[in-house]
Amino acid sequence: MGNFDTGSKNAECKECLSQSPWPGYSVIVTFIPWPVIVCMGVYILYKTSFTMLGVWLAAFFLFFVPLRYLICARCPYYGKNCSAITGRMVPFFFAKRPGTPLAVGLWLDIVFFAILSLIPVPFAFKLGGALLTAAWLAVFASAIILLALFGCRYCPFTYCPIGKASRGIFRALGLKQEPASPPKR
Repeated sequence: MGNFDTGSKNAECKECLSQSPWPGYSVIVTFIPWPVIVCMGVYILYKTSFTMLGVWLAAFFLFFVPLRYLICARCPYYGKNCSAITGRMVPFFFAKRPGTPLAVGLWLDIVFFAILSLIPVPFAFKLGGALLTAAWLAVFASAIILLALFGCRYCPFTYCPIGKASRGIFRALGLKQEPASPPKR
């Protein structure tokens, strides 16, 4: 995998432009569920299982630090508008790494997102029954929906499994993927 020049086209990012395709507000909209997720996850697990709280916090750390190195530090839009707060924060922690984002990192993103969402489910049911469990799952569902609508909808990466799934859902619902923003002159 050679250098990834955002001004050029390649097989993995046929639609990549030199400017970020995400609107500036995407990062704000996709961030909205995360404080709720963190507060609810910590509350549920603190009240029910310190061991699982430790496991969940470790998974949360792995999701937000090493995985951002694997994905965001290699992104062609490094340091530019992003659909996620982590993409905006990465330049403060990691230097840019040339090359395309790793497919392994993108798949690990899905795995850790699932781990973060599923660990608290039985504990939410134990603590607050079906209502708290439904609230927990609704918060994660909102995170997925917001990411799909305000992140994946604009994303030009053809190899991302999350983007592929989102585009498939858009097609099934009759929605179009928004084209990347035209370059500013």
